[in-house]
Amino acid sequence: MGYKDFFKSKRIAVVGVGEHGSMLPDIRFLLKLKACVSIYDIRSRDKLGGDESGSVAKEIENICIAAQIGAPASCQFGLIGLMSDAAARKSFENELAESDLIILAPDISRSSGFLKQAITAGVRIEYSDTLLFKLIPSTMLVGVMGSAGKSAVSAMLYDILRRAGRKTVDAETDEVREETRTGAGVFHVDVESGDVLSALKKIKKDDIIIARMPEHLMDEYRIARITPHVAVLTHVSKSLAEMGKEFFGILEFQTYNSFIVASDLAVDMLKKSGGFQPRAKIIRTRPATIPSDWHIRMPNAHARDNATLAIEAALIFKIEPDIIHLALADVKQLKGRLEKVRTSKNGVEFYNDSMSARPEATLAALRALGATGERRSIVLIMGGSYTGVSYEELISHIPQYVSTLILLPGSGTLTERQAFEKLADEEQPMPGKTHPKVSYVKTIAEGMAVAQASAGKGDRVLFSPAFDIVGFESKLERGEEFIRLVKGIH
Repeated sequence: MGYKDFFKSKRIAVVGVGEHGSMLPDIRFLLKLKACVSIYDIRSRDKLGGDESGSVAKEIENICIAAQIGAPASCQFGLIGLMSDAAARKSFENELAESDLIILAPDISRSSGFLKQAITAGVRIEYSDTLLFKLIPSTMLVGVMGSAGKSAVSAMLYDILRRAGRKTVDAETDEVREETRTGAGVFHVDVESGDVLSALKKIKKDDIIIARMPEHLMDEYRIARITPHVAVLTHVSKSLAEMGKEFFGILEFQTYNSFIVASDLAVDMLKKSGGFQPRAKIIRTRPATIPSDWHIRMPNAHARDNATLAIEAALIFKIEPDIIHLALADVKQLKGRLEKVRTSKNGVEFYNDSMSARPEATLAALRALGATGERRSIVLIMGGSYTGVSYEELISHIPQYVSTLILLPGSGTLTERQAFEKLADEEQPMPGKTHPKVSYVKTIAEGMAVAQASAGKGDRVLFSPAFDIVGFESKLERGEEFIRLVKGIH
Protein backbone atom coordinates (compact mmCIF):
# COMPACT_ATOMS: atom_id res chain seq x y z
CA MET A 1 0.00 0.00 0.00
CA GLY A 2 1.35 3.46 -0.95
CA TYR A 3 1.40 6.28 1.58
CA LYS A 4 -1.52 8.07 -0.16
CA ASP A 5 -3.81 5.07 0.27
CA PHE A 6 -2.54 4.59 3.83
CA PHE A 7 -3.77 8.05 4.92
CA LYS A 8 -6.82 8.52 2.67
CA SER A 9 -10.10 8.77 4.64
CA LYS A 10 -8.41 7.72 7.89
CA ARG A 11 -9.64 9.34 11.11
CA ILE A 12 -6.41 10.79 12.47
CA ALA A 13 -6.01 12.49 15.86
CA VAL A 14 -2.99 14.80 16.11
CA VAL A 15 -2.27 15.33 19.82
CA GLY A 16 -0.10 18.41 20.40
CA VAL A 17 0.86 20.90 17.71
CA GLY A 18 4.50 21.10 18.87
CA GLU A 19 6.70 24.01 19.81
CA HIS A 20 5.84 27.06 17.73
CA GLY A 21 3.33 24.96 15.75
CA SER A 22 5.94 22.58 14.35
CA MET A 23 3.27 19.92 13.63
CA LEU A 24 1.24 22.22 11.34
CA PRO A 25 3.08 21.24 8.10
CA ASP A 26 2.36 17.57 8.83
CA ILE A 27 -1.31 18.40 9.49
CA ARG A 28 -1.60 20.23 6.16
CA PHE A 29 0.04 17.28 4.41
CA LEU A 30 -2.47 14.83 5.95
CA LEU A 31 -5.42 16.98 4.88
CA LYS A 32 -4.14 17.16 1.28
CA LEU A 33 -4.25 13.37 1.30
CA LYS A 34 -7.97 13.52 2.25
CA ALA A 35 -7.50 12.29 5.83
CA CYS A 36 -10.07 13.32 8.47
CA VAL A 37 -7.97 15.14 11.06
CA SER A 38 -8.78 16.21 14.62
CA ILE A 39 -6.25 18.55 16.29
CA TYR A 40 -5.78 18.72 20.06
CA ASP A 41 -3.41 20.77 22.21
CA ILE A 42 -3.02 21.02 25.96
CA ARG A 43 -2.43 24.79 25.74
CA SER A 44 -5.32 27.25 25.71
CA ARG A 45 -6.16 29.29 22.63
CA ASP A 46 -4.66 32.37 24.31
CA LYS A 47 -1.41 30.49 25.05
CA LEU A 48 -1.21 29.69 21.35
CA GLY A 49 -1.42 33.36 20.41
CA GLY A 50 -5.17 33.98 20.44
CA ASP A 51 -6.38 36.42 17.76
CA GLU A 52 -2.92 37.77 17.02
CA SER A 53 -2.20 37.74 13.30
CA GLY A 54 -0.10 34.71 12.31
CA SER A 55 -0.48 33.03 15.71
CA VAL A 56 -0.49 29.25 16.02
CA ALA A 57 -4.13 29.35 17.17
CA LYS A 58 -5.21 31.35 14.10
CA GLU A 59 -3.19 29.06 11.82
CA ILE A 60 -4.93 25.99 13.25
CA GLU A 61 -8.37 27.57 12.94
CA ASN A 62 -7.67 28.62 9.34
CA ILE A 63 -6.56 25.07 8.56
CA CYS A 64 -9.77 23.67 10.04
CA ILE A 65 -11.98 26.13 8.14
CA ALA A 66 -10.23 25.50 4.80
CA ALA A 67 -10.31 21.73 5.35
CA GLN A 68 -14.10 21.64 5.53
CA ILE A 69 -14.12 22.00 1.75
CA GLY A 70 -12.25 18.70 1.44
CA ALA A 71 -11.60 16.26 4.25
CA PRO A 72 -13.08 17.42 7.57
CA ALA A 73 -10.84 18.78 10.31
CA SER A 74 -11.56 20.01 13.82
CA CYS A 75 -9.50 21.62 16.57
CA GLN A 76 -9.62 21.68 20.37
CA PHE A 77 -7.50 23.74 22.75
CA GLY A 78 -6.98 23.83 26.50
CA LEU A 79 -7.05 20.13 27.32
CA ILE A 80 -5.50 20.83 30.74
CA GLY A 81 -8.80 22.34 31.87
CA LEU A 82 -10.65 19.51 30.20
CA MET A 83 -8.71 16.93 32.24
CA SER A 84 -10.22 18.23 35.50
CA ASP A 85 -13.74 17.61 34.20
CA ALA A 86 -14.46 13.86 34.38
CA ALA A 87 -17.21 13.90 31.73
CA ALA A 88 -15.20 16.05 29.30
CA ARG A 89 -12.10 13.89 29.79
CA LYS A 90 -14.12 10.75 29.13
CA SER A 91 -15.47 12.28 25.92
CA PHE A 92 -11.94 13.19 24.82
CA GLU A 93 -10.63 9.69 25.55
CA ASN A 94 -13.57 8.19 23.63
CA GLU A 95 -12.74 10.36 20.62
CA LEU A 96 -9.14 9.15 20.66
CA ALA A 97 -10.24 5.52 21.02
CA GLU A 98 -12.46 5.88 17.93
CA SER A 99 -9.57 7.14 15.79
CA ASP A 100 -7.82 4.99 13.19
CA LEU A 101 -4.45 6.59 13.97
CA ILE A 102 -3.03 8.91 16.64
CA ILE A 103 0.04 11.02 15.85
CA LEU A 104 1.79 12.53 18.89
CA ALA A 105 3.87 15.70 18.95
CA PRO A 106 7.48 15.06 20.08
CA ASP A 107 6.78 16.43 23.57
CA ILE A 108 3.79 14.14 24.23
CA SER A 109 4.54 10.84 25.96
CA ARG A 110 3.00 7.57 24.81
CA SER A 111 2.49 6.80 28.53
CA SER A 112 0.08 9.75 28.97
CA GLY A 113 -2.99 8.62 30.90
CA PHE A 114 -5.49 9.89 28.32
CA LEU A 115 -4.12 7.36 25.79
CA LYS A 116 -4.96 4.27 27.88
CA GLN A 117 -8.39 3.73 26.35
CA ALA A 118 -7.02 4.13 22.82
CA ILE A 119 -4.23 1.64 23.57
CA THR A 120 -6.78 -0.86 24.91
CA ALA A 121 -8.86 -0.37 21.76
CA GLY A 122 -5.80 -1.18 19.63
CA VAL A 123 -5.50 2.25 18.01
CA ARG A 124 -2.19 2.74 16.24
CA ILE A 125 -0.10 5.43 17.98
CA GLU A 126 2.90 6.98 16.23
CA TYR A 127 5.22 9.98 16.08
CA SER A 128 5.75 11.66 12.72
CA ASP A 129 9.23 10.27 12.22
CA THR A 130 8.45 6.70 13.35
CA LEU A 131 5.58 6.73 10.87
CA LEU A 132 7.85 8.11 8.16
CA PHE A 133 10.46 5.39 8.71
CA LYS A 134 7.78 2.69 8.52
CA LEU A 135 6.14 3.98 5.33
CA ILE A 136 9.17 4.82 3.19
CA PRO A 137 10.75 2.23 0.87
CA SER A 138 14.08 0.60 1.71
CA THR A 139 16.63 3.38 2.35
CA MET A 140 20.01 3.98 3.99
CA LEU A 141 19.33 5.48 7.43
CA VAL A 142 22.09 7.51 9.10
CA GLY A 143 20.98 8.06 12.70
CA VAL A 144 22.77 10.80 14.65
CA MET A 145 22.20 10.19 18.35
CA GLY A 146 23.56 11.49 21.65
CA SER A 147 23.11 14.23 24.22
CA ALA A 148 24.90 17.08 22.40
CA GLY A 149 26.21 17.76 18.91
CA LYS A 150 23.46 16.03 16.91
CA SER A 151 22.47 19.12 14.91
CA ALA A 152 26.07 20.07 14.14
CA VAL A 153 27.09 16.58 12.98
CA SER A 154 23.91 16.17 10.90
CA ALA A 155 24.49 19.53 9.20
CA MET A 156 28.16 18.72 8.47
CA LEU A 157 27.36 15.32 7.00
CA TYR A 158 24.46 16.66 4.93
CA ASP A 159 26.72 19.35 3.45
CA ILE A 160 29.49 16.83 2.70
CA LEU A 161 27.10 14.54 0.81
CA ARG A 162 25.65 17.54 -1.02
CA ARG A 163 29.08 18.62 -2.17
CA ALA A 164 29.86 15.06 -3.22
CA GLY A 165 27.19 15.37 -5.89
CA ARG A 166 24.26 13.55 -4.33
CA LYS A 167 20.75 14.67 -5.16
CA THR A 168 19.72 16.64 -2.08
CA VAL A 169 16.68 18.38 -0.67
CA ASP A 170 17.62 21.69 0.93
CA ALA A 171 16.65 21.64 4.62
CA GLU A 172 15.34 25.23 4.57
CA THR A 173 13.97 25.90 1.09
CA ASP A 174 12.81 22.35 0.27
CA GLU A 175 14.45 22.87 -3.14
CA VAL A 176 15.44 19.63 -4.88
CA ARG A 177 18.89 19.81 -6.44
CA GLU A 178 19.71 17.31 -9.18
CA GLU A 179 23.28 16.11 -9.73
CA THR A 180 24.59 13.54 -12.20
CA ARG A 181 27.12 11.53 -10.19
CA THR A 182 24.55 9.27 -8.54
CA GLY A 183 20.81 8.71 -8.48
CA ALA A 184 20.69 8.47 -4.70
CA GLY A 185 18.89 11.27 -2.88
CA VAL A 186 19.95 12.70 0.48
CA PHE A 187 17.35 13.92 2.97
CA HIS A 188 17.64 15.46 6.40
CA VAL A 189 14.90 14.57 8.91
CA ASP A 190 14.48 16.36 12.23
CA VAL A 191 11.18 15.63 13.98
CA GLU A 192 11.57 18.64 16.28
CA SER A 193 11.75 21.00 13.29
CA GLY A 194 8.45 19.81 11.80
CA ASP A 195 7.40 19.01 8.22
CA VAL A 196 8.48 15.39 8.46
CA LEU A 197 5.73 13.50 6.63
CA SER A 198 5.98 15.50 3.39
CA ALA A 199 9.31 13.72 2.78
CA LEU A 200 7.16 10.73 1.76
CA LYS A 201 6.57 12.51 -1.57
CA LYS A 202 10.28 12.62 -2.37
CA ILE A 203 12.08 9.68 -0.78
CA LYS A 204 12.79 6.81 -3.15
CA LYS A 205 14.29 3.36 -2.75
CA ASP A 206 18.01 3.41 -1.83
CA ASP A 207 18.01 7.10 -0.88
CA ILE A 208 20.07 8.27 2.12
CA ILE A 209 18.28 9.74 5.16
CA ILE A 210 20.23 11.66 7.79
CA ALA A 211 18.07 11.71 10.90
CA ARG A 212 18.70 13.66 14.09
CA MET A 213 17.28 11.30 16.70
CA PRO A 214 16.09 13.05 19.92
CA GLU A 215 17.09 11.22 23.09
CA HIS A 216 13.58 11.30 24.58
CA LEU A 217 12.27 9.32 21.59
CA MET A 218 15.02 6.69 21.46
CA ASP A 219 12.92 4.05 23.19
CA GLU A 220 10.13 4.69 20.67
CA TYR A 221 12.54 3.80 17.86
CA ARG A 222 13.55 0.66 19.76
CA ILE A 223 9.93 -0.41 20.22
CA ALA A 224 9.32 0.19 16.51
CA ARG A 225 12.54 -1.74 15.70
CA ILE A 226 13.88 1.23 13.74
CA THR A 227 17.65 0.99 13.58
CA PRO A 228 20.20 3.02 11.61
CA HIS A 229 22.48 1.45 9.03
CA VAL A 230 25.05 4.02 10.14
CA ALA A 231 24.76 5.10 13.78
CA VAL A 232 26.74 8.20 14.70
CA LEU A 233 27.13 8.58 18.47
CA THR A 234 27.92 12.12 19.54
CA HIS A 235 28.71 13.03 23.15
CA VAL A 236 26.88 10.62 25.48
CA SER A 237 26.18 12.01 28.94
CA LYS A 238 26.19 9.98 32.13
CA SER A 239 22.40 10.28 32.44
CA LEU A 240 21.90 8.97 28.89
CA ALA A 241 24.27 6.06 29.49
CA GLU A 242 22.30 5.19 32.63
CA MET A 243 19.18 4.76 30.45
CA GLY A 244 20.86 1.62 29.11
CA LYS A 245 18.69 -0.18 26.58
CA GLU A 246 16.17 2.65 26.48
CA PHE A 247 18.86 4.71 24.74
CA PHE A 248 21.23 2.20 23.13
CA GLY A 249 18.60 -0.47 22.38
CA ILE A 250 18.01 0.51 18.74
CA LEU A 251 21.58 -0.59 17.96
CA GLU A 252 20.83 -4.18 18.99
CA PHE A 253 18.93 -4.63 15.71
CA GLN A 254 21.92 -3.67 13.57
CA THR A 255 23.56 -6.36 11.45
CA TYR A 256 27.15 -7.09 10.43
CA ASN A 257 26.62 -4.79 7.44
CA SER A 258 25.89 -1.82 9.74
CA PHE A 259 28.26 0.74 11.25
CA ILE A 260 28.70 2.59 14.55
CA VAL A 261 30.83 5.75 14.45
CA ALA A 262 31.82 6.95 17.91
CA SER A 263 34.62 8.06 20.23
CA ASP A 264 36.34 5.55 22.52
CA LEU A 265 34.35 6.94 25.47
CA ALA A 266 30.99 6.53 23.71
CA VAL A 267 31.89 2.99 22.61
CA ASP A 268 32.85 2.09 26.19
CA MET A 269 29.52 3.45 27.46
CA LEU A 270 27.65 1.45 24.82
CA LYS A 271 29.38 -1.80 25.74
CA LYS A 272 28.99 -1.21 29.48
CA SER A 273 25.38 0.05 29.57
CA GLY A 274 23.77 -1.25 26.37
CA GLY A 275 23.13 -4.75 27.67
CA PHE A 276 24.07 -6.43 24.38
CA GLN A 277 27.10 -7.11 22.18
CA PRO A 278 27.03 -4.86 19.08
CA ARG A 279 27.16 -6.72 15.76
CA ALA A 280 27.85 -3.64 13.67
CA LYS A 281 31.34 -2.64 12.61
CA ILE A 282 32.63 -0.03 15.09
CA ILE A 283 34.63 2.90 13.70
CA ARG A 284 36.37 4.84 16.47
CA THR A 285 37.23 8.49 16.04
CA ARG A 286 40.53 10.02 17.12
CA PRO A 287 41.87 13.60 17.26
CA ALA A 288 44.13 12.55 14.36
CA THR A 289 41.00 11.83 12.27
CA ILE A 290 41.36 15.45 11.12
CA PRO A 291 44.58 15.54 9.04
CA SER A 292 47.17 17.97 10.39
CA ASP A 293 47.37 19.81 7.05
CA TRP A 294 43.62 20.55 7.02
CA HIS A 295 43.38 24.18 8.09
CA ILE A 296 39.75 24.26 9.17
CA ARG A 297 38.23 26.68 11.66
CA MET A 298 36.77 24.89 14.65
CA PRO A 299 36.04 27.20 17.61
CA ASN A 300 36.60 24.57 20.32
CA ALA A 301 37.36 20.92 21.09
CA HIS A 302 33.65 20.01 21.08
CA ALA A 303 33.32 21.26 17.49
CA ARG A 304 36.43 19.31 16.44
CA ASP A 305 34.99 16.15 18.01
CA ASN A 306 31.83 16.67 15.96
CA ALA A 307 33.95 17.10 12.82
CA THR A 308 35.75 13.79 13.40
CA LEU A 309 32.39 12.02 13.56
CA ALA A 310 31.24 13.63 10.31
CA ILE A 311 34.52 12.69 8.59
CA GLU A 312 34.39 9.02 9.55
CA ALA A 313 30.70 8.75 8.62
CA ALA A 314 31.38 10.38 5.23
CA LEU A 315 34.24 7.97 4.52
CA ILE A 316 31.77 5.05 4.83
CA PHE A 317 30.10 6.49 1.71
CA LYS A 318 33.50 6.64 -0.03
CA ILE A 319 33.47 10.43 -0.21
CA GLU A 320 36.79 11.84 -1.38
CA PRO A 321 38.83 13.51 1.40
CA ASP A 322 39.20 16.72 -0.65
CA ILE A 323 35.41 17.13 -0.71
CA ILE A 324 35.15 16.50 3.05
CA HIS A 325 37.92 19.05 3.65
CA LEU A 326 36.16 21.65 1.51
CA ALA A 327 32.87 21.17 3.37
CA LEU A 328 34.43 21.39 6.83
CA ALA A 329 36.46 24.45 5.86
CA ASP A 330 33.17 26.22 5.14
CA VAL A 331 31.15 25.08 8.18
CA LYS A 332 28.47 27.62 9.10
CA GLN A 333 27.71 28.41 12.73
CA LEU A 334 24.30 26.98 13.63
CA LYS A 335 21.95 29.63 14.97
CA GLY A 336 21.45 29.40 18.71
CA ARG A 337 24.04 26.66 19.24
CA LEU A 338 27.11 28.02 21.02
CA GLU A 339 26.96 31.00 18.68
CA LYS A 340 29.51 33.73 19.44
CA VAL A 341 27.62 37.02 19.39
CA ARG A 342 30.37 39.55 20.08
CA THR A 343 33.31 40.56 22.23
CA SER A 344 32.69 43.75 24.22
CA LYS A 345 35.14 46.64 24.52
CA ASN A 346 36.37 45.31 27.87
CA GLY A 347 37.14 41.89 26.39
CA VAL A 348 34.06 39.95 27.60
CA GLU A 349 32.85 37.32 25.11
CA PHE A 350 29.11 36.63 24.75
CA TYR A 351 27.74 33.28 23.50
CA ASN A 352 24.17 32.40 22.56
CA ASP A 353 23.28 28.74 23.16
CA SER A 354 19.52 29.33 23.28
CA MET A 355 18.65 26.01 21.59
CA SER A 356 19.89 24.23 24.71
CA ALA A 357 16.82 22.76 26.40
CA ARG A 358 18.52 19.84 28.16
CA PRO A 359 21.26 19.73 30.81
CA GLU A 360 23.58 17.66 28.60
CA ALA A 361 23.66 20.43 25.98
CA THR A 362 24.56 23.10 28.53
CA LEU A 363 27.26 20.90 30.05
CA ALA A 364 28.74 20.36 26.57
CA ALA A 365 28.77 24.15 26.07
CA LEU A 366 30.54 24.68 29.42
CA ARG A 367 33.14 22.07 28.54
CA ALA A 368 33.68 23.63 25.12
CA LEU A 369 34.20 27.14 26.49
CA GLY A 370 36.15 25.94 29.52
CA ALA A 371 38.58 23.74 27.60
CA THR A 372 41.20 26.41 27.00
CA GLY A 373 44.80 26.71 28.07
CA GLU A 374 44.15 29.83 30.14
CA ARG A 375 41.65 29.83 32.97
CA ARG A 376 38.74 32.12 32.14
CA SER A 377 35.58 32.38 34.21
CA ILE A 378 32.16 31.71 32.72
CA VAL A 379 29.06 33.65 33.70
CA LEU A 380 26.16 31.30 32.99
CA ILE A 381 22.56 32.43 32.40
CA MET A 382 20.16 29.50 32.52
CA GLY A 383 16.70 28.42 33.68
CA GLY A 384 13.20 27.80 32.38
CA SER A 385 10.46 25.21 32.21
CA TYR A 386 10.60 21.68 33.69
CA THR A 387 11.84 18.97 31.35
CA GLY A 388 11.55 15.86 33.52
CA VAL A 389 15.20 14.83 33.15
CA SER A 390 18.01 14.69 35.72
CA TYR A 391 20.17 17.80 36.27
CA GLU A 392 22.52 16.13 38.74
CA GLU A 393 25.48 15.82 36.35
CA LEU A 394 25.23 19.40 35.07
CA ILE A 395 24.87 20.91 38.54
CA SER A 396 27.82 18.91 39.90
CA HIS A 397 30.06 20.35 37.15
CA ILE A 398 28.95 23.99 37.41
CA PRO A 399 31.57 24.92 40.09
CA GLN A 400 34.31 23.64 37.77
CA TYR A 401 33.52 26.23 35.11
CA VAL A 402 31.15 28.92 36.43
CA SER A 403 31.96 31.93 38.60
CA THR A 404 28.46 33.44 38.52
CA LEU A 405 25.22 31.51 37.96
CA ILE A 406 22.22 33.60 36.90
CA LEU A 407 18.88 31.78 37.06
CA LEU A 408 15.78 32.69 35.04
CA PRO A 409 12.29 31.84 36.34
CA GLY A 410 10.39 28.68 35.42
CA SER A 411 9.05 25.42 36.82
CA GLY A 412 12.35 23.69 36.08
CA THR A 413 14.40 26.30 37.89
CA LEU A 414 12.04 26.01 40.86
CA THR A 415 12.31 22.20 40.88
CA GLU A 416 16.12 22.37 41.07
CA ARG A 417 16.30 25.41 43.39
CA GLN A 418 17.55 23.46 46.41
CA ALA A 419 20.43 22.01 44.38
CA PHE A 420 21.30 25.45 42.99
CA GLU A 421 21.35 27.00 46.45
CA LYS A 422 23.73 24.31 47.70
CA LEU A 423 26.20 25.52 45.06
CA ALA A 424 26.35 28.92 46.75
CA ASP A 425 26.50 27.54 50.31
CA GLU A 426 30.08 28.19 51.36
CA GLU A 427 29.58 26.05 54.45
CA GLN A 428 29.28 23.03 52.13
CA PRO A 429 32.85 21.84 51.38
CA MET A 430 33.73 21.52 47.67
CA PRO A 431 37.30 20.15 47.41
CA GLY A 432 39.20 21.69 44.52
CA LYS A 433 36.25 23.87 43.48
CA THR A 434 34.94 27.34 44.31
CA HIS A 435 31.37 28.25 45.13
CA PRO A 436 29.78 30.26 42.30
CA LYS A 437 27.70 33.32 43.09
CA VAL A 438 24.03 32.53 42.46
CA SER A 439 21.48 35.19 41.44
CA TYR A 440 17.79 34.87 40.63
CA VAL A 441 16.35 37.23 38.01
CA LYS A 442 12.93 37.71 36.40
CA THR A 443 13.95 38.39 32.80
CA ILE A 444 16.84 37.91 30.38
CA ALA A 445 17.37 41.68 30.53
CA GLU A 446 17.84 41.51 34.31
CA GLY A 447 20.15 38.56 33.82
CA MET A 448 22.25 40.53 31.34
CA ALA A 449 22.59 43.40 33.83
CA VAL A 450 23.91 40.98 36.48
CA ALA A 451 26.20 39.34 33.92
CA GLN A 452 27.74 42.66 32.88
CA ALA A 453 28.38 43.57 36.49
CA SER A 454 29.93 40.15 37.22
CA ALA A 455 32.10 39.52 34.14
CA GLY A 456 35.66 40.78 34.06
CA LYS A 457 38.10 41.19 31.20
CA GLY A 458 38.52 37.92 29.31
CA ASP A 459 35.48 36.25 30.94
CA ARG A 460 32.71 34.63 28.93
CA VAL A 461 28.97 35.14 29.31
CA LEU A 462 27.05 32.06 28.19
CA PHE A 463 23.27 32.03 27.66
CA SER A 464 22.52 28.30 27.74
CA PRO A 465 19.10 27.76 29.39
CA ALA A 466 19.23 23.92 29.84
CA PHE A 467 15.43 24.07 30.27
CA ASP A 468 12.43 24.53 27.99
CA ILE A 469 11.07 27.94 27.05
CA VAL A 470 9.03 30.21 29.34
CA GLY A 471 7.39 33.33 27.91
CA PHE A 472 8.68 32.80 24.36
CA GLU A 473 7.17 31.04 21.36
CA SER A 474 10.39 29.24 20.48
CA LYS A 475 13.96 28.60 21.61
CA LEU A 476 15.18 30.75 18.73
CA GLU A 477 13.05 33.67 19.90
CA ARG A 478 14.57 33.64 23.39
CA GLY A 479 17.99 33.61 21.76
CA GLU A 480 17.08 36.62 19.63
CA GLU A 481 16.19 38.50 22.82
CA PHE A 482 19.63 37.68 24.28
CA ILE A 483 21.38 38.74 21.05
CA ARG A 484 19.44 42.04 20.97
CA LEU A 485 20.54 42.82 24.52
CA VAL A 486 24.18 41.89 23.82
CA LYS A 487 24.32 44.06 20.70
CA GLY A 488 22.89 46.94 22.72
CA ILE A 489 25.90 46.99 25.06
CA HIS A 490 27.99 50.14 24.58
